[in-house]
Amino acid sequence: MLKFVTALGAAALAASALSAPAAASPADETSVVVSYAGLDLADPADAARFDARLKAAARAVCSEAPILDLHLSAKVDACRADVIARAKADLQVALRAGTGRVVALRTN
Repeated sequence: MLKFVTALGAAALAASALSAPAAASPADETSVVVSYAGLDLADPADAARFDARLKAAARAVCSEAPILDLHLSAKVDACRADVIARAKADLQVALRAGTGRVVALRTN
């Protein structure tokens, strides 16, 4: 069975900082596959490993913000939190369904 998480995010996060609302198109999205193969997510140590993988994927998907740009930094933090929350929710659905695949989507 395939065991991975795909985290999707808007690559053009900086564009969302503009005053005009922007919708992310599929070309603007980035995906990162996060494997949970070999992990027993009921084991706290394995769950922590998976959480670390998800956080790394969220950092990759949502990019970085300049340290001095607090507005953009807040948007990046929100993007990461959203990607992680959606991936965890979708993971629970996938585990119950036995599909082994999770998709988290971040759009602006």
